[in-house]
Amino acid sequence: MNGQTVPTRVVLIELDDRPAAAELALGLARAGHSIGLAHGTNAESAADGLQVKLERAGGISLAINLDEGGMARAIRLMIDVFGRLDEIACFTPPAAEAAAEAVSTFPSRRHPRVRVMDRR
Repeated sequence: MNGQTVPTRVVLIELDDRPAAAELALGLARAGHSIGLAHGTNAESAADGLQVKLERAGGISLAINLDEGGMARAIRLMIDVFGRLDEIACFTPPAAEAAAEAVSTFPSRRHPRVRVMDRR
C-alpha cells in the first residue's frame, strides 16, 4: 500500500498464465482501484512483477498466494486490508466455484460478486 486515497472499487483477480488477467488488473489499477492478485505458488514471481506494475499505474495492490489458505483466506485478507471487497474476477470455472463457496461461508458486511471473465 502506498498511501493513496480510498479506491472506488476493490477487486480480487485470479492470476493465471493468460494475459487477460494482467490486462484487467492494469486497467483497473489505472482507474485507481485496489487489486488483489490471487495466485498459486507457480505464479508467485509473475504476481510480484505485476504488483509493481499495478502500483506504478496508480493502483493499490495485494498479492495473495492461494496455496496458503485458499480463496477463503484471500477474501478475508482483502476485506481486512481494504475494508470491503466489491468483486472477484475468476478466469477459470473451478476458481469461480471456489470463490462462490468461500463468499457464501464467509460473513462480511459486503459480499462480492463472483464471475468468470474468460474461459480460454
